[in-house]
Amino acid sequence: MGKGMAGALCLWAALFGVACAGETIAPAATEYGESLEPQRIVVTATRIPTPVEQVAETVTVFRAATADASGTESLRGSALGGVGLMEARQYRDLADVMRSTPGLSVSSYGTAGSLQDVRMRGLDSNHTGFYLDGMPIDDPLGPNRSTNISSYTLDNIGQVEALRGPQSVSYGSNAMGGVINMTSKRGEGPFSGFVSTEGGSHGTVNTRIGAQAGNARGDFSFGGSYLHTDGWSAADKRDGNRERDGYDRGSVNLRLGLNGGDNLRFDLFANGAQFETDLDGYPPPAYVFGDTKQTEKFRRFMVKPQVTLSLLDGRWVQRAAFGYMEQDRRYTDTDDFSMERNRFRGETTKFDYQSIFHTHENNTILAGIDVITESGKYTPTFYGPLKTGDMDIESSTTTAVYLEDQFNWCERLFLNAGVRYEKHDDFGSKVTWKASGMYVFPTNTKIKASAGTGFSTPTVYALHLGSVGWTRPNPNLDPETSVGWDLGFEQEFFAGRLSFGSSFFWNKIKNKIGSVAGVWPNLGRFENLGMYKAWGTESFLRIGLYDSVVLSLQHTWLRTEAEHRGAPFKMAQRPKHEFSADVDWFICDRGVISAGVHYKGVRWSDYPAQEMPSFTVARVAASWKVNDHLEVFARVENALNRKYQEYYGYGTERMSVYGGMTFSF
Repeated sequence: MGKGMAGALCLWAALFGVACAGETIAPAATEYGESLEPQRIVVTATRIPTPVEQVAETVTVFRAATADASGTESLRGSALGGVGLMEARQYRDLADVMRSTPGLSVSSYGTAGSLQDVRMRGLDSNHTGFYLDGMPIDDPLGPNRSTNISSYTLDNIGQVEALRGPQSVSYGSNAMGGVINMTSKRGEGPFSGFVSTEGGSHGTVNTRIGAQAGNARGDFSFGGSYLHTDGWSAADKRDGNRERDGYDRGSVNLRLGLNGGDNLRFDLFANGAQFETDLDGYPPPAYVFGDTKQTEKFRRFMVKPQVTLSLLDGRWVQRAAFGYMEQDRRYTDTDDFSMERNRFRGETTKFDYQSIFHTHENNTILAGIDVITESGKYTPTFYGPLKTGDMDIESSTTTAVYLEDQFNWCERLFLNAGVRYEKHDDFGSKVTWKASGMYVFPTNTKIKASAGTGFSTPTVYALHLGSVGWTRPNPNLDPETSVGWDLGFEQEFFAGRLSFGSSFFWNKIKNKIGSVAGVWPNLGRFENLGMYKAWGTESFLRIGLYDSVVLSLQHTWLRTEAEHRGAPFKMAQRPKHEFSADVDWFICDRGVISAGVHYKGVRWSDYPAQEMPSFTVARVAASWKVNDHLEVFARVENALNRKYQEYYGYGTERMSVYGGMTFSF
């Protein structure tokens, strides 16, 4: 009775600004978006910068090594927290990181540069919101508005966060399953940089560069790369397709920062990419998937200036930003007698304002405004040089206001709740909510739970565009709505050297949008299919051995249930089991050997309708610091040389070997 009363009084005191025993009430010294304490990983996907150990929702973080922790010795000590593993495992693209994250499933349409889908907790790829430095990077004219992550490298990326569970309160439409948040590195220390080059199988050459510097007045960081590969056939070689489908990609990422005193900061984020990739298709007259002379040319440009103002000794932090992104996709099919060409130009602008009130060291309130406008132009061309005209896509604007409250009681109880009001030009208004909580026992046992609702509007493609011969638009689609929740635990032993956890999740979507088989004129027409449920578990285990070896395991068990007009409907690319395991061995403070395997279980294929077999692939990477300036490295992809398909009929990489060196200065 006495302990219960004391706990209640402590809670009441925290709510009204009185500290728990042994605590002070001084606000945490923080600059918005940066670490609260040195070497402490802060998650920004919640939109309230929060130490990862205090996040009540399920999140996985991969963080690049910082300038003062880039050596193997430093990486070894922090790899259990995900710091430096992107470098240790020689990850080059965002997809590499996603494949090592529980609850996520990545599928590729063939050769390098082809479309790659990411499904979070069994939901569609467009139900995951992708953000780069707070800017949505979804393609407004994409078939399902989802992001082709093959165009996103890890150049100058300091942190990747996968926040799972309904996040529509924080991010609006397209975040019903969760959010992938990428943050650019912030320059620090004296000027430094690197030049790296590698080559290997499939005529591959990849050159990367980077530089950074920072002091009290300002900072900058820059990264870029150029990749060429002859590739492999997008249509599986085992089906008689021998033509290689090549890929060329250039990418740059820049962050500039200027400190205008102790409480004012200006940031500028810029990102650009351009690639050209060969594709395969269905050439006449047989229209069987195989080698063709199709190409895709893609160009992306993003810029986002941002200003942050901190007042009242850091208790009140305001941020305002305006972002612009343009994405241009061009397709050419010279094998087709019509010489079909299509061009999609999508534009996204976003204004956001956030006001963070540290009302007490135990309580933070976030209020914000988001205004997002999407527009574009579609240019189809058929019958050789004959241009059929541009189709201007009427712009659509979503305006939202949101409010969140984050509460921390005595470093034991962490609560978060929020509500969002969103108004769309065409689909009216919607209110979404979320709530999450975590309690940390003295045994370092964490019990976590979250719940929330989501809202997703139909895409421009589904409403108006479609694709000749395969899908048909439907201007009468209704928005999707969802509700989801999860419940799980995490446990640590031996000062974090052993940690494991598991979560059960459940999601339900109403008015799910998809295309179904039918007869003309409704062949492949987009429709509101009906109800869709996805539930399962995601689990992880991390072990630090002998101060030099880190073992990581992840497993996802997934079940789905869907219906179309009251009849059962199988969803594609939802394996019941997906598993990955990685071992990272740090040697003599100079070298790293990393090995990993990934298993994807049996899943359903839409075209044709059949089950696809499971497969297991492996990769091995190694690096060695010759001296303070030179590092050599090598890796093997598909080390077991498995023959497999992620999508039916599409080719995958056989065993491939790459190697190179990095010169640092």
